[in-house]
Amino acid sequence: MTKGRVTIQDIAREAGVSKMTVSKVLNNQGSISEATRERVLRLAKDLGYVSNFAARTLKGGRTNVLGMLVANIGDLYFAEMVRGASDGARAVGKDLLLLSTGATYNSAEEQRRVSMLAAGMADGLLIALPRSPHDFLQSVHRAGTPVVLLNDLRQDDLPTVNGENYRGALAAVEHLLDLGHTRVAFIGGDTCSGQSQVRFQAYQDAGAQRGLEFPETYIRTGNFKYEGGLSETLSLLELAEPPTAIFAANDSMAQGVLDAARQRGLRVPEDLSVVGFDDLFAAQMFPPLTSVRHSLYDLGYQAALLLDELIGARLESGTVEAGPILRELPSELVVRQSTAGPRFFLAASD
Repeated sequence: MTKGRVTIQDIAREAGVSKMTVSKVLNNQGSISEATRERVLRLAKDLGYVSNFAARTLKGGRTNVLGMLVANIGDLYFAEMVRGASDGARAVGKDLLLLSTGATYNSAEEQRRVSMLAAGMADGLLIALPRSPHDFLQSVHRAGTPVVLLNDLRQDDLPTVNGENYRGALAAVEHLLDLGHTRVAFIGGDTCSGQSQVRFQAYQDAGAQRGLEFPETYIRTGNFKYEGGLSETLSLLELAEPPTAIFAANDSMAQGVLDAARQRGLRVPEDLSVVGFDDLFAAQMFPPLTSVRHSLYDLGYQAALLLDELIGARLESGTVEAGPILRELPSELVVRQSTAGPRFFLAASD
């Protein structure tokens, strides 16, 4: 064998088959006997074959790679989705190629990375970007690279896998109201986030169903960050009539709420009840946080399976499904030790 880069022709010569057969095996196409497939794959591995994704795509082949773009891999929220997507890709015989844009929003950078993945590096894209440019993503999808959004509630014209944001948030606020709280504050996430908007709507609806209209001073924005939960709670506790319960739109902000209560010498849940959303690992630390379980791992896993279906459909029909596809996974409230009835309510019932 000649030295240098291993080619499909090299593998075909060693395996005693045609280059077309090797190409079909490497691209997972066509009807090839299992014995031949195993022999070609073993030789490709032993010889150190490295595929040229771009060349294969230009020839109409497949990379067998799912691309995934997330905002911040260091955030546990995104890390859980990546873990699920990786396992989902593996379950359908694919690899996962991950790119992160970083915590700072930059539309041009996001578009550059999406274009890079769509230009031959991956057969389809998983997008977990809270502020992703939707018109651009839609054009990529319609051009032939399937796109699946994760937990994106701002539109319904791209395939999406979501959790039950509204029902989960409604259950969270109803739980506080059932305990006897009437002074319930809400700390929302990014103002551009569809998830935060839906959770806020559930907060308002839960109050309206009980004849309550929460004051504007109880409605805050924490940008889904710990620091936002901390600072907004400190401000809420300075009100003449502070809330007896706070529903934070994610667990990171809820942790900030808990720390603000500690700074003010308040006990949780005796003086202040706290509910979060997502039920990340930190929710199980002291005090165990009541939170809406919203399996980010399952979201990533199911999104990978949906993307694989769309890729398969594209290969069969030559087109990409352009209509809305929504798969919504259930959410459930997990009650722990951060919620109890307000002190005045308990005293009145004694």
